[in-house]
Amino acid sequence: RNVALKELTFQDTTCKEWITGLNRIFSSDKAVDGNTNNHFYRGYSCSKTSNRLPSAFPVPTWMVILSKEYAVNRYAIYNRGD
Repeated sequence: RNVALKELTFQDTTCKEWITGLNRIFSSDKAVDGNTNNHFYRGYSCSKTSNRLPSAFPVPTWMVILSKEYAVNRYAIYNRGD
């Protein structure tokens, strides 16, 4: 069961790109929307931080905040496939 599904997320920066005439925003919530399509430029279903990092976060940061406690014995992270 996906306990992170639709939970609150945060990333320090968000990548925004003009693709096929549209401004695509790769926000943190895309990582927990249930879509595991890992083709970044086909489904636009991945979250992505910006290449410009603020001084408060020296490395790209992403997190999920679960609404209650869970005993987690397995987790899966899907990376970009392109």
